[in-house]
Amino acid sequence: MRMAEYHFSMLLDAARVAAFRRAVEAVVRPGDVVMDLGSGTGLLAFMALRAGARCVYAVEEGVIIALAQEVARANGLADRVVWLHDRSTRVTLPEPVDVVLSETIGNFGLDEGIVEWLADAARRHLKPGGRVVPQGLTLWAAPVELPAAYAYVRAWDAPLAGFDFGPAKHVAANLLYFAGFGPEALLGPGRPWAAVRLPEASPHAVAGSVTLECRRGGALHGIGGWFEADLAPGVAVSNGPEAATTSWSRGFLPLGRAVEVQPGDQVEVTLAAHANGSLWRWQGRCVRPTPGGPVLLATFSHHTLAGQLVPIQTLRKRRAESTPTLTPLGEAKRFAMAQMDGQTSLQEIADRLMARFPERFSRWEDALSLAGDVAARYGH
Repeated sequence: MRMAEYHFSMLLDAARVAAFRRAVEAVVRPGDVVMDLGSGTGLLAFMALRAGARCVYAVEEGVIIALAQEVARANGLADRVVWLHDRSTRVTLPEPVDVVLSETIGNFGLDEGIVEWLADAARRHLKPGGRVVPQGLTLWAAPVELPAAYAYVRAWDAPLAGFDFGPAKHVAANLLYFAGFGPEALLGPGRPWAAVRLPEASPHAVAGSVTLECRRGGALHGIGGWFEADLAPGVAVSNGPEAATTSWSRGFLPLGRAVEVQPGDQVEVTLAAHANGSLWRWQGRCVRPTPGGPVLLATFSHHTLAGQLVPIQTLRKRRAESTPTLTPLGEAKRFAMAQMDGQTSLQEIADRLMARFPERFSRWEDALSLAGDVAARYGH
């Protein structure tokens, strides 16, 4: 999905917008200073100003910030919003804030990094006794039958173009997918597996175990997941299978092998999200209760790290004890940054790059492009 379509889908989600509007109106007080973390099109910032905020610091790393600034000007709000084009963990605000707002809730709750972003913002920018939106997440799981989503795993069973691509199935079965399934996909009811209190929760790991019961027969393709977000006292929003929201999908954690289940079968699963929601583990077993004791149907153990295809050399570079050196491209970027003194133009920096690294830059345009990339990423 293109960036504009992604943000427009959120603006057009009436249930999502209404829930956040109620939360902002309940939390923001006249005269408050507010931080809008991951501002996107600026919607929460504008809501806060309408609720009486004196000033909003709107932090957005993506290029959508340019549209948000235009919208602020069109609505006569530009003089009360300070735009910060960077990741929230890298910014420093000129004053502490009364409220931190964030809509960085992923399809499975944690997968957009909200735990770390809110914890960092509260620690560095929030006044004592300040408020945050959202205040917490409850994460849900259910056994699901999803033939369309599971096709990405099953596709590797048969030869493709006359070759055996079987090893790819291990990768496909260790990925977190997003699917827009409804109640018809559930083999049994959902149950909560973790409650996350914001902003106090640790971004390092959120984990929990739950036993899911199948209420109908079918093919167990994996674990479906969603969230309920407590935005403010009495205000919540969910992307569950029966929810009215339209801009969120739901999470799908597949099994390497589909399991035929009957009513009464149980799925005992432990789920964990690590590294601020970027890594997921799901493991457990499927059992059939009988008078003589449970009968094991299947076991499973998956981790999204196994689906990332990260070269071992890359992992070694990231070890704490590694002693890295710069690549030729890194040397060129470091040189370009050293020239950015507020007086030297990009044209002059490109000239110096050509002179300093003639073996790398055969065209002046390539040197200018690198200087421009460095300036856009690290310059003022």
